[in-house]
Amino acid sequence: MSSAESTALVLEGELSIRTAAQVHEQLQQAWGLGQHMLDLSQVEAADSAGIQLLVAANKTLVTEGRRLQICGASAPVKDLLALYGLAPQFLATAA
Repeated sequence: MSSAESTALVLEGELSIRTAAQVHEQLQQAWGLGQHMLDLSQVEAADSAGIQLLVAANKTLVTEGRRLQICGASAPVKDLLALYGLAPQFLATAA
């Protein structure tokens, strides 16, 4: 996982319970720098813990008057967001 672009935090590999703590830390660092855009196009696997992390991150940002934006999403991410009925909320701006 890395932050390759200045405008978006790029997550790679897994967005899962195994990586939740590490991703949470990356998200908090990004939010502290004013970034609130995610590129999830390189995420190869995702589970409900990963989706829960996105929902919690968005909730935090909303309380600050911002919104989580996903600028790219892989098929596993899109599939899980659709399964949980969250695709319209998160994928409206996704590439």
